[in-house]
Amino acid sequence: MSRPKIRSLMEGGVIALIGGGIFFLIPSQVEKPIGVEGQIPPSFLPKVIAISLMLTGGGLLLQTLLRPKMPSPSRMLWGEWSRFLLAAGMLALYAYLFPRLGFVVSSAMIMGIFTHLFGARSWRKILLSIALVPAGVWFFFEILFAIPLPRGFLF
Repeated sequence: MSRPKIRSLMEGGVIALIGGGIFFLIPSQVEKPIGVEGQIPPSFLPKVIAISLMLTGGGLLLQTLLRPKMPSPSRMLWGEWSRFLLAAGMLALYAYLFPRLGFVVSSAMIMGIFTHLFGARSWRKILLSIALVPAGVWFFFEILFAIPLPRGFLF
């Protein structure tokens, strides 16, 4: 078996194992906060994430096993590394802004920067995505499942 194929199998296996660990460990540690009313238990989101990770890992494993030959990986250029480091910094900024500005505002700001950083150049599409995606996620959690998200000074 080639080195890229072994690496891809290991990546898929690790992702599936992380999902399995989250599925079996995290929901048992999540308690319902006092004063929060809702029909969906707090362990719902960790379970969804865990199942998604297990399916993603399983899909990577299956794709690797069914692919006849893996292309050899290329080296990352400086532009790709700088974009990666900038993205990591943006995630740290998001973690800082999230409790201060709330979910909708901080997610819209960071999403706009990420879409431009990773290649979107149509301002119409960027504006639509920063308006519709956070609003859709907010509607999904706050309205449909009655799971409160952090609120900020604007929303």
